[in-house]
Amino acid sequence: MKYLLNWIMCLFDKNDWKLGSKIFEEAREFKLSGVTASRFGLFIATSRTHDYRPPQQSRLYLDGQLVYQGGDETIGKGAPHTGSMFFAGENGNLLRWTGGVERLRRLGFATALVEAGGVPVVIEDDDGLNRGYSCLDNQVRYEFTGGRGIITQAVWFDGRIIGGIGDGDDPGFTGSDGGFIPCRGSGALCEFQGELYGSRGNQVVRVEWAKKRLMEIEELPCQKIMRMAAWKNKLWVVGVAPDGLWTFDRVLRRRTVHQFDEEYDIGGSAFGGDFSGGYYGRSVLNHVAQIYEVQ
Repeated sequence: MKYLLNWIMCLFDKNDWKLGSKIFEEAREFKLSGVTASRFGLFIATSRTHDYRPPQQSRLYLDGQLVYQGGDETIGKGAPHTGSMFFAGENGNLLRWTGGVERLRRLGFATALVEAGGVPVVIEDDDGLNRGYSCLDNQVRYEFTGGRGIITQAVWFDGRIIGGIGDGDDPGFTGSDGGFIPCRGSGALCEFQGELYGSRGNQVVRVEWAKKRLMEIEELPCQKIMRMAAWKNKLWVVGVAPDGLWTFDRVLRRRTVHQFDEEYDIGGSAFGGDFSGGYYGRSVLNHVAQIYEVQ
């Protein structure tokens, strides 16, 4: 019955999404590390590629205007809280935007931010143990005992934080409840229609947390899935090498929004593509950040 209802609802959803105009392009040596659509505008985070290091450097733009530049290795997606936005600068700074950017404290291996029960939480790898710190008071609120490696994307799901460790000594999906599902290439995560979806390399999987198992949905024609997001009754999936954007509808039928044809080797990269609120970002040949609208 639920499947039939979702199938009927698909008839009323927009299903012909396509790539629109390019609205942003960075300097050649800066790749994309995060896209965050917010009520304040569109935040774009870029980071100097390894080919051009040292020095490490990251930038944060708001609606195309540079609002921050610092020595952070990367800057991930932002998390809102009242009249501000928080961003994690890996091996750099915890940042807060309130009309301007303020450095709050130093961070180590931290890129993931998530709003958990109304509180923005930054997840930091502290000597092999991931801990979730409140961005408001810097207190440890959560610990992730499963897996070893940097959590690159996290979600608040059924009263717990679940994060994806794509690479590292012990990669997989790790929860603040102590749960763990081993999986390499598990950096993307998203809640969609009450269920949790993630990545396993270039595969979209359903993460069945209670049963601690992964169910394959579909394999995509790319090397790696970087990010997932839910928007307009679709699950949006960003893959790289070659770069592409796909949607899955309410009954998990796949449609290609656009795929570029450049082939390249991403190596161990955990960044390079993203999607948020109708904006798709990629890194041309893993080097040049570009942002497109979808329409």
